[in-house]
Amino acid sequence: MISMGCVTRELVRRLVPPSCVVNLALAAALAGTVLLTSATAAATPTRATSARDQAIVHFNEGNQAFTRGDTHEAYRQYLTAWQLHRTFDIACNLGRAEAELGKLPQAASHLAYCLDHFSSSPQQDLQDARQRYSALFDTVRTQVASLRFEVAPDGAEVFVNGASVGTTPLEHDVYVMPGTQVVELKRHGYRDLEREVPAFAGESRSLALELERLEPAAAATPLAHASGTDQAPVDAHANAVDARSIALVGGAVLTAAGAGVGLGFYFQGAKLDDEASVLRERIQADSATDPNPCAMNANATCAQLADTVDRRDQAWTISTIGFVSMGVFGLGTLATWLWWPAAPASSSSSTAHGPTIVPVVTGHELGATLSGSL
Repeated sequence: MISMGCVTRELVRRLVPPSCVVNLALAAALAGTVLLTSATAAATPTRATSARDQAIVHFNEGNQAFTRGDTHEAYRQYLTAWQLHRTFDIACNLGRAEAELGKLPQAASHLAYCLDHFSSSPQQDLQDARQRYSALFDTVRTQVASLRFEVAPDGAEVFVNGASVGTTPLEHDVYVMPGTQVVELKRHGYRDLEREVPAFAGESRSLALELERLEPAAAATPLAHASGTDQAPVDAHANAVDARSIALVGGAVLTAAGAGVGLGFYFQGAKLDDEASVLRERIQADSATDPNPCAMNANATCAQLADTVDRRDQAWTISTIGFVSMGVFGLGTLATWLWWPAAPASSSSSTAHGPTIVPVVTGHELGATLSGSL
């Protein structure tokens, strides 16, 4: 793999000197082209009334930063201008800044746009600038690979190494650093496609890919009973049995978990309570003459005692929550076992009913009767 350092700051400045960056805008304005260069003479308009006006401001500030030698600030200003309004001169200067900063795939993309949309004016300054940017693009191009996508059908979003690069059909090549590229295509109604594509410096690779349409879900077909056939009816209780079993098992697990939490934190709290008792005895032994030795929190043992008591109280609080949860889940599990009817053993056996509790309230007694089978 060729290092990005091959395109050095010195090489970029030799191919496209800073004076060319600034003079490009001046020459375009003199040529009368309707571009973002007409405001060069007024770097700070009183008010930006549109995205184009705002882009002019950032473009001119980028030129000024480049003249000062602040490539990072120039890059930020050019990028903002590009996001607001896209023209060839912004792309040229942005690509030059990216090349100098080592952002080679981005530089190649913007320099390609710069050259594809460059002014057709015959003015010599513009033609010289175009040749310099073309030489810079050729240099950067030797360090990156380009991918061209031909996807059927159109409308698929393309991801390269996890980053979206647009929706097909793409009107531009995608430039990447050399190495294995992970290409993904996604479109609603089609199966996602993923490929690993090797890419080499200076290479141009065309990818012809086709997405596979997802089949619609098969419609559910009701069970038909042909006349004259002896077919067993569908067991209507099967799902109920499964759900009841899941509820019982889940309730038992949650009950056991609540008991475990309650017991575990109870014993931890008891251990911390014993430690607190030892610390109290130590404080009393060290401060026999002081009736309230921990009043000012000056004693390190007092601070340790306070921390131990806080952790004990916290442990017992969690233990209480665990025991309460155990009771709640336990009662819920018992209620499920008692009142959720189980499926009959077979279709030929007599109808079996789950346990049913009927309250009995009379003038002489209060109680309940339990009927059914468990």
